[in-house]
Amino acid sequence: MKDRTKRWHDDDEALLNADEWLWKTLDAYPPPSVPATEVWEFSIGSVLSRHPKAPAGIEKPLRLLDGLGALRIGPDDIGFDGHNRSWDEVTELRLVDVAKVAVHDVIKSELARYSRVLIGVPGRGWILEQLSHGLSTLAVRYVDRAHSDKFGTAGQRLAPFEFAYRGSLGRQRTRRISVYPMLLGMQGDVIDSLYATAEAHKVPVVRA
Repeated sequence: MKDRTKRWHDDDEALLNADEWLWKTLDAYPPPSVPATEVWEFSIGSVLSRHPKAPAGIEKPLRLLDGLGALRIGPDDIGFDGHNRSWDEVTELRLVDVAKVAVHDVIKSELARYSRVLIGVPGRGWILEQLSHGLSTLAVRYVDRAHSDKFGTAGQRLAPFEFAYRGSLGRQRTRRISVYPMLLGMQGDVIDSLYATAEAHKVPVVRA
């Protein structure tokens, strides 16, 4: 009988190696300060535009995705997917066990959203292919192989999920982050900065 566990492990290794450019890009991406002392932003477009085989002129189409996959941490505000709020308005920062949300159906739904936004956009096929590879690669590393740390215990891999804030007329509202920046938010420097900056503004950090 064939060893299926080994086959799956080999498939994961092949996926991680195929997207080596992604890890090199993320490693070279300047990390946020802990806590934030200046605005730090990450977006899908800013990462894909650094792909070594990115088609010429792809930067403008990629900006269409910033509202569907962006993370902002600043000394004065926080932003998920282009929705920015002053820390003074934020009442709670919520983390979630990423294994509960970064599953096949959720990733498939995210890709469908990207596909709709990019209809008729030059380079659409290349962008969607890279997004699919990137989401799968991040899931392999941060979900399947994540280790527990100070933000979680065995079986819990916590990532930024949503923040609650005071909207108009003082109503409580929430803003949820999309899967791509959520997975990237699991990187040590990023989640450390989020946690420390929220703490500096006396914003509770809880588990969703």
